[in-house]
Amino acid sequence: MLTEIEWWGGLLFIWGAGVYWMVKQESEGKWDLQTSIYHLLYLCAILVLSLYFYAVESSILQFAYIIAWLIGSILIPVLGFWSSDDDSKEINDEGNREVSPESQEEDDDEEVGPLYTFLGFLFIFAPFIITFILGGFKSFELATKLGWF
Repeated sequence: MLTEIEWWGGLLFIWGAGVYWMVKQESEGKWDLQTSIYHLLYLCAILVLSLYFYAVESSILQFAYIIAWLIGSILIPVLGFWSSDDDSKEINDEGNREVSPESQEEDDDEEVGPLYTFLGFLFIFAPFIITFILGGFKSFELATKLGWF
């Protein structure tokens, strides 16, 4: 029988996989830096959550766990504050952004308030935040075993 934390860990895996699928569907096959960073974040989260439930005895695995936790913890705020400008906004010669009239009409219809923006951020990044908080406790324990503290 699974313990309570293993059950919640499985739920985090399913939630994270659902979010991953949703974001991948939205990216529509384009490959850019933001998509690459998101894939790296998801791989770090898988590694951290998978090894959270097992004893990591090898010093190389302990070091890899701490590095994966550190990279993932840095990537969450990077993706959270990433500017997602539309492709329809172009920069003119003076450095100002020009917005085409068609995209301006679309932007007026799709304006979202700050509460919904925060809830969307929370829905997308909550499995990662929870995973890296749990991983932070184990990383501190592993760093202590390695003699870093």
